Amino acid sequence: MVTDQLRHLSETFEDIAIHPKSFECARLSAGCTLQVMDQVLTGKVRNGMAVVRPPGHHADRNQSCGYCLFNNVAIAAKQALTKYGLERVLIVDWDVHFGNGTQDLFYDDPRVLFFSIHRYEHMEYWPHMERANYNFVGRAAGKGYNVNVPWNKIGLGDPDYIAAFQQVLMPMAYEFAPQLVLVSAGFDSAVGDRMGEMVTSPVCYAHLLHMLTGLAEGKVCAVMEGGYNIQTLSECVAVCVETLLGDPCPPLPPLQPDPSSVETILDVLGVHQNSWKCFQYQVSKDALTSEEDQHPQQKSEDMSHWRSVGRGTCTSGREVGLVHDEAMTNHVNIWFPGHPEQPYRIHRIMQALDRHRLQDRCVQLESRLATEEELLYLHTSEHLQLMQETVEMTPRQLNKTQADFNSIFLCNDTYKSACLAAGCSMNAVEAVVTGSVRSAVAVVRPPGHHAEVDKPCGFCIFNSAALAARYAQKRLGVGRVLILDWDIHHGNGTQHMFVEDPTVLYISIHRYDNGTFFPGSPDADCTVVGSGPGEGFTVNVPWSKGGMGDAEYMAAFQQVVMPIAYQYSPELVIVSAGFDAARGDPLGHCDVTPSGYAHMTHMLSSLAGGRVVLLLEGGYNLSSISESMSECTKILLGDPCPAFDHEYSPPCEEAVESILSTLHVHQKYWRSLAFQVDVATKDDCSDEGSNKTSNTTSKAIEPDRPASTDLNLQMEQLSITGEEKDNQNTAEGIEGKTSGEESEDNAPAPPIQNHLQVQPPDSMAGQD
Repeated sequence: MVTDQLRHLSETFEDIAIHPKSFECARLSAGCTLQVMDQVLTGKVRNGMAVVRPPGHHADRNQSCGYCLFNNVAIAAKQALTKYGLERVLIVDWDVHFGNGTQDLFYDDPRVLFFSIHRYEHMEYWPHMERANYNFVGRAAGKGYNVNVPWNKIGLGDPDYIAAFQQVLMPMAYEFAPQLVLVSAGFDSAVGDRMGEMVTSPVCYAHLLHMLTGLAEGKVCAVMEGGYNIQTLSECVAVCVETLLGDPCPPLPPLQPDPSSVETILDVLGVHQNSWKCFQYQVSKDALTSEEDQHPQQKSEDMSHWRSVGRGTCTSGREVGLVHDEAMTNHVNIWFPGHPEQPYRIHRIMQALDRHRLQDRCVQLESRLATEEELLYLHTSEHLQLMQETVEMTPRQLNKTQADFNSIFLCNDTYKSACLAAGCSMNAVEAVVTGSVRSAVAVVRPPGHHAEVDKPCGFCIFNSAALAARYAQKRLGVGRVLILDWDIHHGNGTQHMFVEDPTVLYISIHRYDNGTFFPGSPDADCTVVGSGPGEGFTVNVPWSKGGMGDAEYMAAFQQVVMPIAYQYSPELVIVSAGFDAARGDPLGHCDVTPSGYAHMTHMLSSLAGGRVVLLLEGGYNLSSISESMSECTKILLGDPCPAFDHEYSPPCEEAVESILSTLHVHQKYWRSLAFQVDVATKDDCSDEGSNKTSNTTSKAIEPDRPASTDLNLQMEQLSITGEEKDNQNTAEGIEGKTSGEESEDNAPAPPIQNHLQVQPPDSMAGQD
């Protein structure tokens, strides 16, 4: 065609400029997208990114629109469904413009879950379509499978996008269980893009993509859409490729969402809560608790003093440190050889790591004894002296001494083994903080999280996780540390050591059973939040019964752990990795699978630049602890998250109540927990949408609407051509402008279980 013909053809579409090479380029764009997807679905690569243009998500079945000729991502999704026979495909569109073409193509198809997060401004922003609003949810069989998160304000950024993913997309995606994730990766919501006028940092896209890589066994294809600040665009693409390659996510500053985005997210939850079982947490405190159950209101503290953000360099690649010492097996129960906390625990874990060829993939770290000075960081000299004296005690003296404590056994090698456990934990932390490795695993015993400042407790002599955290702060200059304790028992010792310390955020998920489950203290309840300057930095999620499994723990992570952790922005994550909530554990009686622990580890690895240290705590089924630790290690090494071995089921009612109780207690401390309010079920437009979506032409611009809302006019006004464009983009910053502002009463309990339930050996069948 000649120039006039091309101009005439272009004018028949909205915001399209056709060049003699446009058709060839559009075919290449779609073909490259299909090529990446083919490579992923045939197993030749784990994931991929297509850096293509022209973009595609505005193009519909029978017409081009908004710079888009063919809908690359939609074509790939259709190919995945027809050629490869997939049954569930997730499309995530984070381009600042509404992906009208993609929505229309799958609006009635339940095989495709379409999630679009875009600027809307009450339909004032291009493409000015009513169906970009939150209440357009799909049609017929596809009702509920179309999800729009329409921003009604400019200047939104990292906290808002992270919140939308945490509150809406990820719970829904885990329930949907996609077999493939396609990302319409437009970067025009990035800071410096004057078309999008948002302030999302390049780093944020890495975090969003990292969340998605936990789905579909890592089968993720990112396809470039919009993005018009060249410098920011290149940074965004680079950081996404790094994420797909397995590099750690760079740290984000403390996050708290804008009130406008909170309102939008609540609208989305309201319209979708009847379609998805995962949305059970929009319940106000008044609706959940009776008047006598409410705890007294406490004064919120100024949290600005800990807002400094650790943006130090983080180790790239997948180097994982592994530390272990066989000498820790010398700590034995000489009166009860079949005791659950037996030496074979760490022996079997090391065997499993070797069987899965994980030891060879890890960097072997040196073991060492903790020094007296280091043990005195948190323990009293009296406690240390008594443990030292056990080295020379007779069996009678050992028996008498251990009887003075709760659930403790001692031998002449106990002190050395406990010093090794603490010292190895410190070495693991040091290797991570100094950048020798990215993350680390410490296969140590005896466990530590029950050990108090002045005494041993619950199989624990010295508190290895707490000591490692303090070591990182005292010796390595770390500021904020997150200790995540997923052991089935509450880590009473760790909590007490940091109860007044805002530099350590302690989060524990454990069985409580109204105070009757070990260690049997009301301090494990959700109403205990820390004191003084540490108020709000102790977070307990107490289960009211056994049997909790993957669904319950994933919900606790999605609703409590990750929102708080992102707002806290730790510089180091230490996991008190007890595996006694695992399926088949004789003490925990819960049902978490190795896959469940893998997904929890994957979520935590997005924090602190990937600086995560797993320290073994409890876990007494030798098969489950060895497989669980192996799966966690694989995640740290960069392997994809495994699929769950069961279909999605929602968390049980008791777990939902426990999670809500924790959320309501901590709402006043953490602004990231702004979504636990009563939301009326919203009316959707699934029926009206069937009429509206047949026409892909966008809503006509009203006479009083600024001309700059037209895409092509925006581009002309910005004069984005040649050297002028490069100069303009160079002047634009690429750092996000996220806000840095900060955001016991107990009913009578049944008799307390004072000791861990230790059963005779012959009643522990199935432990292996």
